[in-house]
Amino acid sequence: MRLLSGQLVKPAAVALAAGMAMLLTSCAPLAIGSVTTGGLASASSRTFGAQMDDTAIELKADDVIEDRFGDQARYSLVSINRVVLVVGQAPNDMVRDEITALVAGVDNVRQVHNHMSLGGKLAVSSLISDATITAKVKANLLAVQEQGFSTLDIKVVTENSIVYLMGLVSRNAGAIAIRQARNTSGVHDVKALFEYLPDSQLYEDSGYPPAGGGV
Repeated sequence: MRLLSGQLVKPAAVALAAGMAMLLTSCAPLAIGSVTTGGLASASSRTFGAQMDDTAIELKADDVIEDRFGDQARYSLVSINRVVLVVGQAPNDMVRDEITALVAGVDNVRQVHNHMSLGGKLAVSSLISDATITAKVKANLLAVQEQGFSTLDIKVVTENSIVYLMGLVSRNAGAIAIRQARNTSGVHDVKALFEYLPDSQLYEDSGYPPAGGGV
């Protein structure tokens, strides 16, 4: 049985970890590892075609990485509007760079953000902590009462206490999401990989989006 992407674990270990995660948070059930929120939703800013493409990209990218590296690396990936984020751990730069190239070669991929760190795989305790942080960030986003802000537009990924935010959002919604994530306990850093509407310019930063103009 695979733990998300790129990691083999025994079923009993998964059950134990899931139980521990449920004890750590009162939010919805969590997957163990780099956890995401969102998915196929008619209210999302992504078109249905883009959502279908994202699902196909994730499946294909997972297959090509698994076929090439097996359990040499622990990875998790998500595609939003054909932009792919990869997190996890790689044994060296060569493996990390090749994973980037493999994902970039998948049909319909527009851009790849590879944030894999170098070193050994995270302990189960770290994966549980990441799952808990994701649930807390999601809860903080749900608490926002502002017109035009929707959690359906925002994907949350937590890896080693670093929160990654993705989605097609307005600049105001992006700034709110970053603020909410930063104010979540246990978060060490926040990296925004938003695509801003209506100009559709991509930003990658760990702070608030620029007040005007692109980078």
